[in-house]
Amino acid sequence: MKNKTVIRKKLEKGNYTTIQYSILKDIRLSANGFRLLVNILADSDDNFDLSPTVYCKRLNITKVTFLNAIKNLVECGYVKKDISKINSSKNHYILSEFGNLKQHQGETIESNSDTTIKLKDAKEPVIQTQVRTKEFDDYLKSILDLADNKDFEILLMDKWIGELNISTKIELKTKVDEYLVSIYNEYLGLAKNPEKNPKALIDYKKWLKVEIFDNHKLELNAQNKWAILSLVTNKKANKTDYETEMGDYYENPRD
Repeated sequence: MKNKTVIRKKLEKGNYTTIQYSILKDIRLSANGFRLLVNILADSDDNFDLSPTVYCKRLNITKVTFLNAIKNLVECGYVKKDISKINSSKNHYILSEFGNLKQHQGETIESNSDTTIKLKDAKEPVIQTQVRTKEFDDYLKSILDLADNKDFEILLMDKWIGELNISTKIELKTKVDEYLVSIYNEYLGLAKNPEKNPKALIDYKKWLKVEIFDNHKLELNAQNKWAILSLVTNKKANKTDYETEMGDYYENPRD
């Protein structure tokens, strides 16, 4: 005797999707990885972009959760992420229902069969999973806006968390701080003839620190900012010198 009763909806166009059994039974997929994959595959292949904002809103998840889900799909071979050939500032995603997009020593293998193709003498990367603390996740959320920058996102997800398997706040913060300092020094080097404008240099450094370390902005029009600060401080200096000179003249008028 059956122990279940199923009430099914009518299959109406646009209100259902189909999923491969191999995906449903893939125990490697995380809960959010599975949800994200099903939603991506349910959308039109031609008319929908893989937008983090869209899927975060649809699934009611944070960007950290989205990035972790994408990482899971990459590890399981369902997603490959590359730099777009049309716009280098954006990512291009390749998806496979076969789960056969595998990386072997920096090379990606793609196949139209459900059998994974392996390179001769290639070895699967060993992934050591560590338990991440709430402190780590909280810090990760605090630097999410930095991940809007493509270069930083690659470093964060692929290098630090993926390859280096960083899972503690102090390790990740060290990497982030080192990266931000390098960006700060890079922009600092754009200041022309700083020795001639010491006041402008002080203001420029303050501005860089606020924008980079506090506001987490990595793409700045620093050259324009330095030009403005240099011009303003020079004008103020000239004005002050003139006023001082005129004050001295009236206090000690010449015959």
